[in-house]
Amino acid sequence: MSRDRRGFRFALQPACTRAEWEIDSIQADNAILRQAFNNAEATAASIESAIAAADAHLLANQGTNTLIDVDARRRALVYIGHLQGRLTDARQAVEDARRAWDEGLARLRVARQYAEGFERHRQTALAEHDAMVARQDYQAASDDWLQRLQWKDPA
Repeated sequence: MSRDRRGFRFALQPACTRAEWEIDSIQADNAILRQAFNNAEATAASIESAIAAADAHLLANQGTNTLIDVDARRRALVYIGHLQGRLTDARQAVEDARRAWDEGLARLRVARQYAEGFERHRQTALAEHDAMVARQDYQAASDDWLQRLQWKDPA
C-alpha cells in the first residue's frame, strides 16, 4: 500500500547525494584506469609479437645454407635484447595499471557500501515516517468516531 509521503524529509539527503556524486567520480576515474590498463596490455602484446617476429626472422636466416652474416645476427640479437627490455618495462606498466585499477575498484566498493548505508537508513526513516502517519491517521479516525458518537446520542 502506497502511503502519502509528502511530509517526509530525509535529513541526510545532502550526504546521500554527495556519496552518489563520489561514486560517479570514482566510476569515471576507474574508466580512465581501465583504459590505461587496456593500453598497457596492448603495448605489451605488440612488443611480444615484435619479439616473436624478430626471433622467427633470425631462425629463418639460420636455416639457409648461406654464409652467416655475423653483423646482421649481432644487430638482430641486440634488437631482440632491446625489445625484451621494453617488454619487461611494459609488463611492469601492466602490473602498475592493474594495481591502480584494483585500488580504484576497492574505492568504488567502499563508496557503494557507504551509499548503501545511507539508503538503508533512509528506508528505516521512511518506515518510521509511515508508522507515524498511520498512528496519526488512526488517532484522527478514532477522534472522529468519538465525536460522531456524541452527535448521534444526544442523551
